[in-house]
Amino acid sequence: MCIRDRRNRFSIIQDLAGHGIGRHLHESPSHVPDHSKGKDRRRFQRGMVLTIEPFLSTGPTYAKDTGDGWTLVTAPGYWNAQFEHTWIITDGEPIVLTL
Repeated sequence: MCIRDRRNRFSIIQDLAGHGIGRHLHESPSHVPDHSKGKDRRRFQRGMVLTIEPFLSTGPTYAKDTGDGWTLVTAPGYWNAQFEHTWIITDGEPIVLTL
């Protein structure tokens, strides 16, 4: 499923969504549960600390890893933006650590 706002010509980069946070920057889960993928039945669990970080693009819906362990790119000529919020999952409402 491609998430795209046709009126404003934006799309969401689908292979980037967020990750767990712990003693290190990137921990399990390596990708947050994704409701847009019908086969993804994972659920958030109490005690998880994770990021929700959508990547917005003016074109491509997938990113490519350059192999340096850090840099991700899309096709040349498009703009991409990312923002991130860190959450703690509780038995009740989640706690948002960043705003």
